Amino acid sequence: MRASFHPKEDIVVSASLDLTVRVWDIGSLEKKAGPPSDDILRLNQMNTDLLGGVDAVVKYVLEGHDRGVNWAAFHPTLPLIVSGAYDRQTRKYLLSSRKFQTFRREHDRFWILAIHPEMNLLAAGHDSGMIVFKLGERKACFCNVEGGSYELYTISKDDSFIGRGDMQEPKKGPDGSTVFVAMNRFVVLDKTSNQVLVKNLKNELDKKSALPIATDAIFYAGTGNLLYPPFIKYVFWSNDMESVALLSKHVIVIASKKLVHQCTLHETIRVKSGAWDENGIFIW
Repeated sequence: MRASFHPKEDIVVSASLDLTVRVWDIGSLEKKAGPPSDDILRLNQMNTDLLGGVDAVVKYVLEGHDRGVNWAAFHPTLPLIVSGAYDRQTRKYLLSSRKFQTFRREHDRFWILAIHPEMNLLAAGHDSGMIVFKLGERKACFCNVEGGSYELYTISKDDSFIGRGDMQEPKKGPDGSTVFVAMNRFVVLDKTSNQVLVKNLKNELDKKSALPIATDAIFYAGTGNLLYPPFIKYVFWSNDMESVALLSKHVIVIASKKLVHQCTLHETIRVKSGAWDENGIFIW
């Protein structure tokens, strides 16, 4: 259905109705090249070789599609292959490990793909339109293995940092996750002991409490309250604090302030953020 040359290497990727994406090594074909005067003599030989020879060798067979593959192409700079098929899926394959990531449509088949030459964007044409995917994630280039730190600044209402040469020295401490729970209290998550440390604005420890389950982050849940749901990346409270949206990578859970479950939504594309409007409707 589709074949595409690699921009630099002597390999070709092909999409086929036999449900596979294949990567071919065509390096041996270059050895058959000769002077221009031999072009006519080599034409018949090349046609025979391409149709019935073994000069193009299959390096990889990438499987996973459930129906015929319509399109396959190399990324211009990254070791990636993208494919689209009748099974309503677009797949991203990593050449080094042949692992893949799947993007799915519920009712539309993918027919054609295009990769941005400079940005990590993939445009996919399907039965009812087009969709643009981000191929990679932006990740931190550095991370403190111990979990990071926090800095506490105390600022009065009339303070301004503009033009000041005597910046105050912040109060610091190790941090797994930090959140204010009152005007004069904040809580720090200690991941090593799975405890929360309640501190005042002088950075002094007032209280510590063990958590019943292991967690990676803590979230504000109203004055004096904490929320520590496992596997949750983001928490968004409605303006009246009566409803909360809990976001993980592909799932949105809506609950009341007492965590009474209201609904669960599943997304095939990664959920990155959200917000409540003034009418109590959550948008993501």
